[in-house]
Amino acid sequence: MGEAIVRGDLKEAALTYIAKSFPDEPDEIRKARQYVWDTGDLKEGLKTYPVRLQFERAMMNHLVAHPDDYIGAFRVLSPNLQRMFLHAYQSYIFNIILSRRIASGLSINEAYDGDIVCFKNEVGLPDTSRLQRVTLDNLDGINNLIRRGRAFVTAPLVGYDTDFAQGAPGDIEREVIRELKIDPEGFKVPAMPELASKGRRREIILLIRPEFSVAEDEINAGKTKVTLEFTLQKGGYATTVLREYMKK
Repeated sequence: MGEAIVRGDLKEAALTYIAKSFPDEPDEIRKARQYVWDTGDLKEGLKTYPVRLQFERAMMNHLVAHPDDYIGAFRVLSPNLQRMFLHAYQSYIFNIILSRRIASGLSINEAYDGDIVCFKNEVGLPDTSRLQRVTLDNLDGINNLIRRGRAFVTAPLVGYDTDFAQGAPGDIEREVIRELKIDPEGFKVPAMPELASKGRRREIILLIRPEFSVAEDEINAGKTKVTLEFTLQKGGYATTVLREYMKK
């Protein structure tokens, strides 16, 4: 959906959010979405969409009252939810770049010529407002800071003014942009300029030091539970951390 917004296709983006079903949804929701996806009949679809799909229903009601006003349909949603669609697409691109970097054999905790790094702030977290490009002249010094937890390799959250790396890391970033056929100018979102995103660099590792406690599970009799406590920097997701610990 975020990809459609960046391409300027607000109709596709709106209908994807409203009517695109996915396999893990309850049958009643999946069938209701599929009907609207197949027919485009929003008025009839409102009769079967559960009340709990409040955001989809709000957009549908707007489009029934104002046909083809897809911009207005998005604007019935909260500004934070509107921005989330674009941010999700940026995160998707970021994850592909990171996966491609790992697959290429480049470390995520070592800088290479052309990388862009950020530095630790006063509370010990990555500060992406302080960036430096890595060159052959400063490579050893930067990697020394990385080993000491004072510098961090970054990758781009792509926007209309993205600062790409150079060298091998930059080649990977640009290759992904080409393969996905992304025009960074699309992140200006002319139809909805309030969603425009300049883009930024983001550290590629989550700096966490979790504390663990093990106790009897009061919900599931006879089971043991593990509680993790940790702090995340801005832009980090607890689900990402938990997934790593819960992998089989």
